[in-house]
Amino acid sequence: MFISPLRFIFALISISTVLGSCGPAKETTLKSSYPGDGKYDGADDNISGIVKKLSPSVVKIDVIAFYKTWILDDDGLTPDDITDFGLIKAKSVVNETHTESVTGTSVVVFSDTLQVAMITCAHIVNFPDTVYQYYDKAKTRLKSVSLKQKQKIYESGRPGANLIKVVASDTKRDLAFIVRALKNTEAAPPVIPLVAGSTKKLDWGSEIYVLGYPMGNLMLTKGIASVDKSTERRFISDALFNRGISGSPVFALLDGGNDYEWIGIAGSAASQTLRYLEPDDENYPDSGNIVVKKKQFINYGITYSISIEEIITFIAENSMNIKNVGIDADLLNSILRTKTKN
Repeated sequence: MFISPLRFIFALISISTVLGSCGPAKETTLKSSYPGDGKYDGADDNISGIVKKLSPSVVKIDVIAFYKTWILDDDGLTPDDITDFGLIKAKSVVNETHTESVTGTSVVVFSDTLQVAMITCAHIVNFPDTVYQYYDKAKTRLKSVSLKQKQKIYESGRPGANLIKVVASDTKRDLAFIVRALKNTEAAPPVIPLVAGSTKKLDWGSEIYVLGYPMGNLMLTKGIASVDKSTERRFISDALFNRGISGSPVFALLDGGNDYEWIGIAGSAASQTLRYLEPDDENYPDSGNIVVKKKQFINYGITYSISIEEIITFIAENSMNIKNVGIDADLLNSILRTKTKN
């Protein structure tokens, strides 16, 4: 007697990573005791005022990639066998087009009457050029090949605005420098009104804030920092992470000071990959064909942020590309490091 396969979970869970300047800073009234210890402290009474000042410099971006996919015969082809486009067409049994999209957050670091430049995460704006799918788990038999036809990056809420261009990208650091040309009638958005701080001032229990667009909504969330001595590229907090928050500015209040400082951008969160078995065709569950599928679940409360030091280094290392679009990268970094008060 044949027993219909049930959707069941087998115990294989892996931990991975999900792949979300020159304006004056506002004076605030602090709750912290005096004298300060030079570490980042808790919030003051005027956090809402800081958010209102900061939010015009926090931009939601939408990215859409257009793909054409060729489904191949099970002939044992590998990616190394695909030497030209003609072979893909010859071996395909059907082709289709589809889109992939993502929403993220960016931070304005430069603007004038001609253009606005922003920092965001590379994984938001870099859809892969080629995507392979396989008939087997060992990835020895190609099932399909998807080629990216084009990609468009928009500033959300500005349907008539010019498209955003990627000027520099570093997938290892997960950082991208993006630029959008302004139209004659557009007002230039303000540069982030916070000075670049230092993650070396973070200590166990330091409070940090993240302002961005999780699930497309402008939201402020708070987290407690943990010290990770193994890397200076990222820091960890328990701030809640949802899709869309990548690229959001992270800032903190310096104990004994009067200003918030920009200390990085939200990058990623820990996740669990859950693998399970289910029928290959939901319309025919008794067919006997079972496939392995997987889903990723965010581990809320473990958020990795990219440090401000990494952002400044990234700008310096890509100074030529940035200068080619009319922005002085050296001056930009100097502005980000300079504190301006009312």
